[in-house]
Amino acid sequence: MWTKGVPVVTDVVQVEDCLYMTDQIDKWQKDVKKRIQSLNEAISSLHTALEMLDDAHSSVVGGKDAEQLKRELEEAKKLIKEKDNMLARTKRAYDEKAKKLEEKEKELEEKEKELDEEVNDITKQVFH
Repeated sequence: MWTKGVPVVTDVVQVEDCLYMTDQIDKWQKDVKKRIQSLNEAISSLHTALEMLDDAHSSVVGGKDAEQLKRELEEAKKLIKEKDNMLARTKRAYDEKAKKLEEKEKELEEKEKELDEEVNDITKQVFH
């Protein structure tokens, strides 16, 4: 068979080839779509993992900040303890000085009393 100078068999073969190629292209497109979907899922999974890693990193960095705060707190407690000890020593020294001053004051009051008695005795002797 001939159509327009070309054998019909050739036309049928070309149509079959065209259908075969179209079918192959459809299969390749479906395969590419599946691969793209698979890549999108992998990217999504990687994105989720990256977010989790970022959160974990933030926690670790936050943990370092917490450790730093803990050290600073311990240092502050140590300073407070040192200041408390210094305050206690100062208070003891003050209490000791205050006690000595009270003793001196009592001694002076007793001396004053003795002197007053001597003055009274002398006054009595002179005026009697």
